Amino acid sequence: MLSRRTLLAAGAAGFLAACGSSTAKPSPAASDSTSGTAVADLSSLPVSNINLVARFPSQPIFVPGRVRLAVSLGSSDGILKNVPDRLVGEIVDDHGRRIDAFRAPVRKQSIPVPYFAPTVTIPSAGTYTIRVDVGGKAEASVAVFDPAKVQVPHLGGTLPGFDTPTVDDHRGVDPICTLDPGPCPFHAQTLTQALASGKPVVYMVGTPAHCSTGACAPGLQFLVDASKNGGPAARFAVVHTEVYTDNLASTVTPAVQALQVDYEPIVFVTDASGTIVHRLDAVWDPTELGEVLAAVS
Repeated sequence: MLSRRTLLAAGAAGFLAACGSSTAKPSPAASDSTSGTAVADLSSLPVSNINLVARFPSQPIFVPGRVRLAVSLGSSDGILKNVPDRLVGEIVDDHGRRIDAFRAPVRKQSIPVPYFAPTVTIPSAGTYTIRVDVGGKAEASVAVFDPAKVQVPHLGGTLPGFDTPTVDDHRGVDPICTLDPGPCPFHAQTLTQALASGKPVVYMVGTPAHCSTGACAPGLQFLVDASKNGGPAARFAVVHTEVYTDNLASTVTPAVQALQVDYEPIVFVTDASGTIVHRLDAVWDPTELGEVLAAVS
């Protein structure tokens, strides 16, 4: 069972991983970027000072196939705010051979730190390099694993049901939602009931009051907004679950333990059969969320 310190440390590690290269270590100043600080303009920096910052966790989560890779641009002083409208790059294997290429739009609506989320196809397990062109090369590493070695529910797999806390039955979790003001409207049914509804499902795991990167509260609010007035989430059965059992944030909820994850926030999106067709790890903005929901038939 993960402690609050373990879980939040994992989230921060994912935010700061691969700063510049697979071997680079973030400086103390860069660690401050978990609060959302954006400190520099890309055009004002020497190319050698620009780093690629992985926003995905170090836990094994990726399997061969379609992979979403959330990244930001940074320097030794923190995450960059003024960045290009698009990030151009490629994925290469450990022999330097190109596996896929991408042109990813910047995502920055209603969030303090912009990011990019290229989606690439990686056909087999292994260690790869994300390489981008920002007037020079910036790199980060990403590991893809055999599905048998990945515990986190992944694309193409089935999202397992769980009797998550509801307004009528907290199941030992109090509060059941830390969104302010809250609770959010996604605690009327359990995940098990949502998966049996015949609808596609959105399942968000996150704790707005205790999130290490500050991404949970806006991420959940984007989902609330997308569900209003016939928005893109309105046709889904949507469920939110908190990470901790109480405001002390010392005990991880059974629902999160069942997923075997050590990071937050996460959004799982399934089709009507319960098959996972999208997964948003660590960060998203309303434009990306809307595109993902609109793509599910």
